[in-house]
Amino acid sequence: MPNPIKRHENLVQEQERIQKERKDLENSDSYQNAIAFKEAIEKVMKQHGKTETDLLELYGDSDAKKTSKSPKKAKKSLPLKHYRNPHTEEVVEARSFKNTMLKEWAKKYGRETVEGWEFDPKTEKKPAQASDDTTEPSKPDKKS
Repeated sequence: MPNPIKRHENLVQEQERIQKERKDLENSDSYQNAIAFKEAIEKVMKQHGKTETDLLELYGDSDAKKTSKSPKKAKKSLPLKHYRNPHTEEVVEARSFKNTMLKEWAKKYGRETVEGWEFDPKTEKKPAQASDDTTEPSKPDKKS
């Protein structure tokens, strides 16, 4: 089980990083210009009693608007992968390396090493069988 104090510290650091990134974005010229443009458009629409739908009908593709109301096809999600840390025996299920624990492991052990910890729980032997050392001696016999 991960150390809760370390996890808390990591979350605080991540929160500080995100806050800094948000402030940088809010202070950027491109963001300020985008906000000013949006507010100006909304002001003109309000003056003329128009809605976003009216604007889209006027300038947008009316066919595209109609199809956007139809149910959207679900995006194919990434497959769920399982990783086991051999040092701690912790198991993590994740669809990508954006998982906090995988990031921590990758930082500590290297991404390629952590990728090597992936396993398929459907084909993995039971824990009692996995600790059985009878398979180890057979490896040198095969090499001989």
